[in-house]
Amino acid sequence: MTEKRSVGTRIFLRVTEPLAWLFERLGIRGADEHCDWCHVPLPIGTAWLLESHRLCDACAAKARRRVARAVCVFLGFGVATIGIAGFVLVRALLQHLRLGAFDVMFLAAFALFPFLVLRYGLWQMKQQNRLGHSTEQLLAALSAVEPPGEQRGGDARPPS
Repeated sequence: MTEKRSVGTRIFLRVTEPLAWLFERLGIRGADEHCDWCHVPLPIGTAWLLESHRLCDACAAKARRRVARAVCVFLGFGVATIGIAGFVLVRALLQHLRLGAFDVMFLAAFALFPFLVLRYGLWQMKQQNRLGHSTEQLLAALSAVEPPGEQRGGDARPPS
């Protein structure tokens, strides 16, 4: 038997239904006690954090390898752009071209852009890990307060 819902409730549910699908599709979930990548059970306090995602040991190792590869690629881009900017600068000086301040600033920005993007990305990851660590501490405190036998989000059965 279905229960009658008010018009406002039905409209609210109809409007927010795509958001639930979108959050699930993007991998945004509540505070679940599992690895965000492989979904194995992961007790609170044993997770590795990457961009506020809780990861098990195996997934954290994969993530570290991915981050190391990305850092190497950005360092390679940085070396390449410094080489290109240096080549352009030397070529201009050999041809006795007058370089204005804007030209030098543009070459410097071109050469340093990959390094600045890398620094910003690593800073963002550190900020998100701090947020994830505080969330992990909050979950640990919450699980310490909950009565034994009850689980968050599920139906609490009375003790038999």
